[in-house]
Amino acid sequence: MKPKSLYRVPIGSQLVLDGYCWVVLGKDQDGYAVKGSDGSVSKLSFARITQAIANRDCDVITPVGHEKPKELLAFTGGFEHREQLSQDEQYNVRARLTLVLALERIEENGERQTERYLNRPDVVSVVCEVAEQICGGSIRFRPRAGGRTEGIFLIPKGRSLLKYKSLLQKFDRNPVVLMHRDNLKGQQTEAGRRKLDPIQEAFCDYFITHWLKVTKPKIGPLLALTKGNFYISDNSIARGFKFPSVTTIRTRSKRVSKMAKIIGHMGDKEAANLNGAGSTDARAYLYGEKGETDQVYLSIFTDKTGKMLARQLDPKLAGTALEENEIIRIWLFLLIDVARAC
Repeated sequence: MKPKSLYRVPIGSQLVLDGYCWVVLGKDQDGYAVKGSDGSVSKLSFARITQAIANRDCDVITPVGHEKPKELLAFTGGFEHREQLSQDEQYNVRARLTLVLALERIEENGERQTERYLNRPDVVSVVCEVAEQICGGSIRFRPRAGGRTEGIFLIPKGRSLLKYKSLLQKFDRNPVVLMHRDNLKGQQTEAGRRKLDPIQEAFCDYFITHWLKVTKPKIGPLLALTKGNFYISDNSIARGFKFPSVTTIRTRSKRVSKMAKIIGHMGDKEAANLNGAGSTDARAYLYGEKGETDQVYLSIFTDKTGKMLARQLDPKLAGTALEENEIIRIWLFLLIDVARAC
């Protein structure tokens, strides 16, 4: 009788035997043809592998099992366990996991869970109640859309809840997939991170110039128009020129200074009103157009040491006789040009 393995070991699997990794290249009637990590080729009998697996001395990593960790690391950006995350993010993961467990418990009642169903206020209240029962009240849930507030985890929309549930099932219930993935935002390749070329920079400047108009055009429609009107040379097209994305354009628009936006969207005159030197309740646009005045009645006198000083007097004393050591009384008149604030 021909020997055969009691365990299914697909071709391409990795056999970790006695601390050494073998890759299964094929099999025949006697055993498995394997290749070691150092490139050596050998054959392992069915009996040896069967006995090693039974004694738990051999780990079998199938091709599918080998790709799963890679997919997980690619999805999380290098995180494999919840303990690798920050304390705040571990809290978020634990709260989302609790919500998924609550959904699964509610699903046992036979209700078909959809986005619209999970957005119903009565269902959200039930999810909160079940989730707090599961975690023993260590996390407080509230039926409102949004993120986390101090001491309270706010229930996200039904779409997010279903996404959490699907991710947990897809990645073999590893809770680390419920983390925020902000670290993966933006371009992740070296080519994607490179700076814009001069033509792309020129396009951004061209767009900003037309965006800073008093008509206040929307970015989306204006971007489509500027793409059609911006000249691109044949050489640039041959080199694979691509227009900057709308995300890049929005980022550039946010870099425009506040004053430049006010001048562009509201005009020079209104910009002077809002942020110029004459930005008071009494508007003035030109030097000398409007002035604010004030006056005070002063007494110039000498003290006991002979030092000359001044003090403010009540205007009602104007025209009365000078006091001892008093030299003169004068009016100090002040005129401020509103447009220059001086």
